[in-house]
This record gives sequence, structure tokens and C-alpha cells, in this order.
Amino acid sequence: MKRITRTIVPFTLAGLLSVNGLLPAVADAASNAASGQFKDVSANHWASQYILKMGLRDVVAGYNDGTFRPDESVTQLQALAMVVRNMGLTEEAKKYESTAIPYSVPDWAKGSVALAISKGLIKPTEKNFYPDMPASRAWVAQLMVRMIDKESEVGKASSTLFTDGSSIPDWAKGYVDVAVANDLISGYKEGAGTAFKPNRAVTRAEMVTMLSKGERFLKIESANTRIGYLQSVSGNTLTLTDESGKEQYRYTITSDTQFYNGNVKTTSANLGTDSQLLVISENGQARYVEVINFKQKSKYDKAVLEKVFIEANTVVLRLADGKLQTYTIAKDAVIGAGMDRLKLSDFVNGDEVEFRLNTDGQVSELFRTGLSKAQSLQGSVYDVDKQNKLLTIKASSGKLETYQYSDITYVEYKGKRFPSIEDLLPGDEVKLELTNGIVSKVVVEAEAGKTNGGDVGTVKAISDKDRFVTLQGEDGKIQAYTVAQNAIITLNGALAPTLADVKVGDKVEFKVQKDMITSLAVKNRTVYNNKDLLSGSIFALDKKNRILSLKTTNGELKAYEVVSNAEILINGSSKKELDALDKDMNVSIQLNEDNKIIYINADNRVRAEVVRVNTDDKLLTVKLATGETKVYVVDPKVDITIYDVRGEDLRDLRIGDKIAMKMNGNKITDIEVERSFVYRVTENGGTYSNRLTVQDENGRSHDVIIDSRVTFSIPGIPYPRVSDVKKGDVLRATYLGDDLKEIAIVPNVYGQVVSVSPEMGRIVVRDLNGVTSEVTAAYGTTIQIGDRQYTNINVLKPGDRVQVAEATNGAKSIVVLTKVETTFNSLDPLGDRIYTAKQSYYLPDSLFNRQVNLQSLLRGLRKGDNVAIYLLNNEVYEIEKVN
Repeated sequence: MKRITRTIVPFTLAGLLSVNGLLPAVADAASNAASGQFKDVSANHWASQYILKMGLRDVVAGYNDGTFRPDESVTQLQALAMVVRNMGLTEEAKKYESTAIPYSVPDWAKGSVALAISKGLIKPTEKNFYPDMPASRAWVAQLMVRMIDKESEVGKASSTLFTDGSSIPDWAKGYVDVAVANDLISGYKEGAGTAFKPNRAVTRAEMVTMLSKGERFLKIESANTRIGYLQSVSGNTLTLTDESGKEQYRYTITSDTQFYNGNVKTTSANLGTDSQLLVISENGQARYVEVINFKQKSKYDKAVLEKVFIEANTVVLRLADGKLQTYTIAKDAVIGAGMDRLKLSDFVNGDEVEFRLNTDGQVSELFRTGLSKAQSLQGSVYDVDKQNKLLTIKASSGKLETYQYSDITYVEYKGKRFPSIEDLLPGDEVKLELTNGIVSKVVVEAEAGKTNGGDVGTVKAISDKDRFVTLQGEDGKIQAYTVAQNAIITLNGALAPTLADVKVGDKVEFKVQKDMITSLAVKNRTVYNNKDLLSGSIFALDKKNRILSLKTTNGELKAYEVVSNAEILINGSSKKELDALDKDMNVSIQLNEDNKIIYINADNRVRAEVVRVNTDDKLLTVKLATGETKVYVVDPKVDITIYDVRGEDLRDLRIGDKIAMKMNGNKITDIEVERSFVYRVTENGGTYSNRLTVQDENGRSHDVIIDSRVTFSIPGIPYPRVSDVKKGDVLRATYLGDDLKEIAIVPNVYGQVVSVSPEMGRIVVRDLNGVTSEVTAAYGTTIQIGDRQYTNINVLKPGDRVQVAEATNGAKSIVVLTKVETTFNSLDPLGDRIYTAKQSYYLPDSLFNRQVNLQSLLRGLRKGDNVAIYLLNNEVYEIEKVN
């Protein structure tokens, strides 16, 4: 079970308590909860804080007589429904309403119960879910452990000594231990000991308390619930920021605002700067504020880099107080700039940095926050504004820098007579010189599209240990070189290649300085791009002479020699010898320029497509890769793995599913199911170059790691890197079982809705370049507007900004961007933040790339101008001046 981003949708509670003959009034109850005025919950009630918070979060509600009834017990069905809402799965549960379940429950609860089964919250095989039975403390302990995804710890946590431990059912003991260890539940003091009372029914007050304690394991943020760090409290305004400090959120404090520090009531005056807060708001007013400190805000010291000693792994920094300090870089230090990972050699004197020390006084994290002045004056031409005499370049960090030029600015452009600023083209590599802040000279070092490449050759010998490589140049001459310790190694598809990844026979491009290789790029192969692989099955294998005969997918037979140092993988595990391979194994192979095998990726599983599932007789009919249809007996203890599904069995298989099977004789013992999901990228890895944080169609958050086992593709980029993925991109992730196999960026359209034709199922979208596209919304299309999801395009209206992408089922996934209407105040001098009457917004580089006229639009804004700002995943996607 994954950590979950909560989507708030009003949940109908009518059925939840109807089993007791009592119907809660949701609107009145929410009002009561917001003010804490339940008739039977006094301000000093031990659970008043949790009752208030869960009411504001729509997890629970009061009754229509104005009471909460904190001491009333909850049934198992009621407890399960509360957990589903606490996890933010209300909307997803609606999709399961027609799913058959082995329980008799009211119609309103069927979706929640079916979803709970699919998520592993309850398991029919355990036969301990009785909807109308009071929920015992032992049963709730199990439910809470599953809610926070800690079931893997059951049986591993230290046993808790309760005076009545012998009365805890055997099936519940491990869950109780985990629940206690994670502070979800506790015992009752009895004399000198503590009793658990496993069979005692859980009350409504106890249930909301346990749900609240589980919040730190879930992502509960929504439209009205936010977690951030306190920036300031000024008057009646509370300002919150995200961890980076780039996003700000302001709330109005009223006399009704409730403040807590943990479980102790407090005031706004006692809130500490940078404290992590949970804020629940309504119409911009803070209704509930709690100091949670689940995660301390990262604190870094600022400095200017004065000297880098690469060979000694040491830096000299000038601290904020002007003092010089020398630090050693820790071996496992994280070094980067923004979302890019860097090497120490990428830093130059004068760079502005933020750093943090470990307990040994060594630098554990070092991030470049600003280029040195010398470095910032170099880059590629991004824009030339002739009217205002502004030259914008893109520095090596990716940051845009704008400089004023004049009529007498001198341009040095080799091959052009009397060059001027007007001769500069986007992409030209330039170096600038300033006089009194004005560009006095522009030196064009390379024209757009042309780079100063190095020499080329073929690797004849290599030693990673001794760091030398022998190369044969195009002229046939052979020469040995030492490879510098900080040399840049490039290998298509590899995330962080080293000299050890370079193979004999590789075609390389290299650069030499002072008789040492400073950069070496392999040009003839990629480590995991499947476009160049041959696929089939092993028809014959001569291990002595190292000859592999391949039967390709189209039936051809081909024989290849396997080089002695070939890389061999079987189901992702590295093997050294051909002995690990067997006849009939499915394989993908890669050849070098001599048509010899240098890479083998083998799979000992049978690949097939599901044709029919007979759950009664345990029979599975499949279509094999050869086109042959076969019927197999399924072992009663078959292990079925489907990504994001718990408690899988044969009933979870769908006709048309692609699967990988393992056999024991004629029986299937293991089945891994291939499933694809469409995600939107919300974060690109931070300092980890192979990690993406994404959000699925139900608003849940996932982390995907793209390593060498994952096929990765981006349209238009032959050899993509994870850094090529941008926040807001849409991708299709394909899993085989729980293993991520493929990531493909899905082309998407961003623009303004021009027209909507519900009867035709079509919308017309115009992008920022004025190009219109007609989008057909087939069955299954979803439209996301804020925290709500719709299936009918009539919720769209002309003028909406939307992102349209292909969904997994061939339909469309449409997200309507959040529109903020406000007035312009000012632009940050660096040009990367806009200040408005509501708040400030960070302007990422991707925004300037997408909205090409943005620079001129921003320069034309005056204080008080009306603007519309469009946000996707809290990032600015477009800015519009409104008349």
C-alpha cells in the first residue's frame, strides 16, 4: 500500500449510522465540529481536539440533535468507513460500487468495503469482518496497522507486556505490538501494570484519536488541509511555506481559530518560526492549527565558494560573517544544483552555495544556489529584445539571466563582417563583458547547433583500477591515456556511468587536456534502451564455443558469438557464465559493431495473454507469444502479484491481461500481471537523479525509480535522462508484478478550451502558440477539477486552461488548471518570482520555455494590473494579463 494523497469529497454519512437508527446531519455537524460546540463534548473533554480535527477533515460528523456521542461504540463497518475517509479514498470507493463482495452491507457501503478488500484493509479469507459487530480493540489494532501500511512489521516488533496479554487473540498479537510501537493505541493503567482489553469495543472518541495518530503516516493534504512551515504570524495573518520556501500560503486568524502544540492547547504567539504546522482552513480562514513537526525543516548555512581542491575533496567557503572556513566533503555527500546532481569539479570560485555538516564536521550536502559572476556571464542566447535593448542568456545552470545592452555594444562573431546584436540567434554560445552594469562586449564562442567536439576512437584496452584506456584513432594509430579522476563519462541510458561501464570495442568521443582524458562519451551503444535489442528465445546454446542460436519473434534462426565479457542478466540478476542460460529461455540481446553479443537479458518465465479464467476448477487459458493457445492448471497456492493490489487471487485477472508465469511441471506456481498506469509528475527527484514523484488519476502520490532495468522513452529524445522529465509531464508506467518495467512520457496538449461539444464528445483546445487541436473524449475520459473528478465534458467551459493526455484505457485524462485572479504588485529583481495582492509565485524556467512571450508580458505589467495565474500541481503554468 502506498502513501496516499487525500482527495476531499463530501461523503454521505447517512448510511454509516443508519444501522443504529440514527442519521447524522452532515452540514449541521460540520458547523458544530468547526466551532467545537457539540452539546456533549466540553472544551476539556479528553478527545475534544481530535473530534474537532476529524470533523473539519470530513472524516466524522455529529448527529442531527447536535451531539457527537463520544462514548458510543462503533461497528466494524463504521470503523472501516472512517479509515477509508481518513486515507482519502472516498472518491475511489465509488468506482467499486458495482464490485461483488462476500458481505451483506447497505448500498452506500459496498464501494468502501470492496475497495478495502482490494487494498488489503480487510481480507475475506480471515473471516473476521462482521459489519454490524462492535469493533473490538484487537480488531481495530489490525485495521490501523494496515491503514498505515505497516503489516510487514507484524511479527518483527517487540512484544508489549500487558497484564491481560494472554487474552489477546493469537492472530492479533503481532498487530497489537506494531500498533503500540507506532503510538496508534495504548493500554489502560491497572494497579502496577497495564491492560490492553482486546475485546473491549472502541468508542467514537477513541476511534478519532487513533485516526489522528495515524495521520503522520499518510499524506492528508487537500484543498482545505495543508502541511507546511511557519514563516510568520503578523497581526491576524499566518503565513506558511513549503520546505523549499518557494511557495507561500496565507491564512486569516479569527477568534474561532483553535491552536494546538501536539495535544496541548496553545496560542499563535507561542508558534515558533519554521515549526511544521497542520492547518485546516475554510474560505481562507484558519480553523485549526496544530504544531506537528513530523519533519523538521531543513536548515542550511549560506556561503560563497572561494576555492575547490578536487584531489583533496576539500572546499574553502566564505561564510555569511565573512570568515573563511575549510571543510572536507563527506564520501556520501549529496552535491547538486536545483534538481541536477553535480560533481565537485562542476563548482567554480565565486559560486553561491548552501551547505550542511554531518556529525563529523564534514559537508554532507552542498548545493549551488547562484553562479559566480564569471560563470553567469556565459551561456546560450535565449532572447534578444531589440525594442528595450535587453539580452537574455541561459546559463549552464539553466537559469535565465537578462542584461541591458547599448548601441555601442561590441560583438565579436567569427566569420561575420561588422556583426551586431541583431546577428545573434537563439542557441548561440556567448560570453559577455560588462561595463557599469551594461553589456560592453559579446563574444560568440559557438553558433547555434554547432559545438566544439573532441576526438573519436575505438577502445582497445581499459583498466578501471589503474584508470587508463588505450584508444585507436580514425587514422589507425593506437595511444594509451590516463583518465582524470574527475573525467566526465557519458553512456546513453546510464544514470551515473563510470569508467567501469566502458567496454573494449566501444566507439567513443573524447577530450584530452594536459595528456589526460577529461571527458569520454560512448557513442555506439546504450545500456538499457531496448530499441536496439534483438528479442526471441534460445534455440540452441554451444557453451564451449560460446555460440548462441536465437529464434526471433518472427521465427527466424540466427547464430551469434558471445564475447567473453558479455553482461548477462536473468530476471534482473547478474550472472557471469553462460551456464546460467538454458534452451527456450526468452532473451533480448545487444550486438556490438562486429555483430557479436555483448549483452543478454534472459527471462525464465512464460509470457502469455489471458484468454479465460476458470476460478472454480483453477484453470487458466492463455495465448502464448508463439500464438498457440494452451490451458494450464493453477496451483492452489499460486502466488499472484499485481501492482497496487493486495490479497490477489485468480479473480483479479482480466481477459487480455499480459502475464509472466512460472511453472512447476504442468502447474502454474507464480503469476506476475502486467498493468499500466497514467501518472502526472509532481516532483523530479530533488537531488536523486533517478527518482520521480508522481500522482495517479485518483490523486494518490507514488515514487518511481528509473534505473537500468526500466525501459525509458521520451518522444523526440533518442537517449533520454530522468532530468529531461519536467514537473507536470504525463507518463505511462508499466509494471510486471511489483516491478516497474517501462516509463514512457505521454504526449499531452496544454492550452485554452475554445469550444465544448458534449453531444459529439469533443473539445477544441488552442495552445500558447495559437495552434488548435480537436480532442475526442472517448468513454472512460476523466476530468479533474480541483479535488473532484468528473466523467462528462460538459463541466468544461471555454476559457478553461487544461492539460490533456492519453489515459491507460485509450480515453483521455484532462486536468483543469487552478485559476487565480489577482492584481500585479511587482517582479523580483532576479525575474523568477512575481508578487501579487494575494501572494507571491515562483516562476520556473519551464514556464518561460512554454510561454515564449512571457518576458515581454512581465515587463509590460504595472502595479495594479489585473492578472490571471494558472497553476498545475501548485506550479505556475501560465500568466495572463486581464483587461
